[in-house]
Amino acid sequence: MKKFMKRAGEWLSGRSGMALYATLLLIAVLVTLNSVVYALTSKYQLYLYSPEKTVVPMSDVSELYFKRAMTGGRRVSVIFCDDEEDVREHDLGKLVYETATRLKEMHPDFIELRFVNSVTGYEAATEQYVDLKPYTEDGTVRIRPTSIIFECEGNFRVMTGGSTGYEDFFSLTSSGEVYAYNGEEVLASMICWVTESEHKTVYFTQNHGETADIALNSAFVSAGYYVDTINLRKQNVPDDAALVVISNPINDFEKSADVSGATAELDRLEKYLSRGGNLYVALDPLVKKLNHLEEYLSKWGFELYEGEDENGNIARDIVRDSTTGDTADGYRFILTPVENGYSTPIFGLMNEYVDTSVRISQTGRLKLSGGAVALMRSSDTSVAARSGEIIDNEGSYDVIGFNRITNEDGSEATVMVVPSVFLTSTENMVNNTYTNKAFVLATLATHFGAKQAPIGCQSLIYRGAILEGLTMGRARAYTAIMLAIPAAIAVAGTVIIIKRKNRL
Repeated sequence: MKKFMKRAGEWLSGRSGMALYATLLLIAVLVTLNSVVYALTSKYQLYLYSPEKTVVPMSDVSELYFKRAMTGGRRVSVIFCDDEEDVREHDLGKLVYETATRLKEMHPDFIELRFVNSVTGYEAATEQYVDLKPYTEDGTVRIRPTSIIFECEGNFRVMTGGSTGYEDFFSLTSSGEVYAYNGEEVLASMICWVTESEHKTVYFTQNHGETADIALNSAFVSAGYYVDTINLRKQNVPDDAALVVISNPINDFEKSADVSGATAELDRLEKYLSRGGNLYVALDPLVKKLNHLEEYLSKWGFELYEGEDENGNIARDIVRDSTTGDTADGYRFILTPVENGYSTPIFGLMNEYVDTSVRISQTGRLKLSGGAVALMRSSDTSVAARSGEIIDNEGSYDVIGFNRITNEDGSEATVMVVPSVFLTSTENMVNNTYTNKAFVLATLATHFGAKQAPIGCQSLIYRGAILEGLTMGRARAYTAIMLAIPAAIAVAGTVIIIKRKNRL
């Protein structure tokens, strides 16, 4: 044993040992770098992105989209709150700058770009100082160097810019990751926004575990609405409501009030619809049955097919379609438009700008009655499964339902039900292949009173397209940290190797 230890020591102190130390050092550097990169990207959603190598996509739909906004010789000012050179060199701002410049070039008599320093108020082009205080709305809005102000005939809207800068022009996934650049859509919608003097509000319900992806929120903003939340346990639906959205709840709504004199949630909802309100409901068919809400929707002609599984538990019918699907299991597939008086205007509008390839996944099967009709359904090759077992193979299952009912006062109430989360999630709404967002926007424009709907605007999808250089937010600082740690290890390792070499 002593002889073995002696030879091992000699080997480690010789040239072979040096090679081992170098190999271990290299492994340590690589492992450390990989760990740091993984930790930082997980926590801060950093992305490898090189905008100077990116061609910002643009559509040719703005001529139709701006047609209403350009009437009367209007002129819209797009005010960047920083010097032009700084905007052009900003990692993310340069994308917005390029898109805005191209829109201006396409519509020079309608759009003008201005650059006003948010700190000094100096506008280099006019050599004048501009007071930005009126745009702060009495201090409730903070004007940053990355803010953009849209103004037309006294109407204005401020995109605040956020801590990183220009976040308003990007879509995030449900986990907070940057997914796409939507500059054309946001710029076009805000330009149209300030040409209108009246804007209603879309209210998202809360306190039931609802999940509403930011992509759905941005679709409503782009369509010309304000977006807010509502607690139906405490308040009635306000008069300025254009639409109430129930997005993938996991807990049920109140059918009757627990406190004497209080009004139940579904009673407040019924009061809103009875005066001509609009309701959009997205249901996750994989969550537990919401007895009160589903009973209420059944009054409007919407039910989900379901039955008991082998254990006596309620199970939904889930639609599968391997023929038109883009996954092997067939749970994600393309929908088929239905021809009727409600769907025809939607798809007629979509066809002016895009095709009608709407994709859905893990969707429930709707049973429609009482005047409710389907807007889209699965193909005739689809099947219905319950607890993993196929129970029906007739196909053509209704998966998006719509109903409009005339109230006693003559007003019309509208309800739309989608038993799937695919029409609320970023990865599916913001997509260059499928037109889920276009379908939502077209529905808002044709049935929910939206005055603007930027259908056909192009998005720049990040995943698998432009992962090339760190730029998001404080990425330079994080990059320095990532380089410093392995660099320190490398220096320490090098010193050890040199010292050992000098001893030989």
